[in-house]
Amino acid sequence: MWWDAHGFGRAPRQRVVVAVDDSTRQVVGVHVVHSYPHRREIGHIHDTAVLAAHRGHGLGRR
Repeated sequence: MWWDAHGFGRAPRQRVVVAVDDSTRQVVGVHVVHSYPHRREIGHIHDTAVLAAHRGHGLGRR
């Protein structure tokens, strides 16, 4: 695999984090984050999406 060939040792971990509206239980936002075993202090956000009605409400700060 690519990460083995470049000395990373293990594959990156992918996490999907969602924001849920408490009143409707609807998923209103999502982050896809990759982290690497050899650099635990660093994570890369690959995708972020928020429903239009919930933008500008500070979901990324909570």
